[in-house]
Amino acid sequence: MSDSNSVPDSDNSRFREPITARCPNCDSVVKKGDTRCLMCGEAISQDIFVEAAAKAAKEALQRERELARQRWTQQTEETA
Repeated sequence: MSDSNSVPDSDNSRFREPITARCPNCDSVVKKGDTRCLMCGEAISQDIFVEAAAKAAKEALQRERELARQRWTQQTEETA
């Protein structure tokens, strides 16, 4: 599970776009749209939210693949 909070996407909530990430300097939680960390004053690049979104998408894809594999295994066991 990641540290990122997220908001449901319109696509039946399979993928959630992160609205928070961690400051690369002090590891504090920063919100999407913040330009500076409130704890340490570090400039926040919006790239950290892109990285968090990519990680969340990868995790969602892995979950989907695992569910599909479980369904396939269950179906093949039922027909055998």
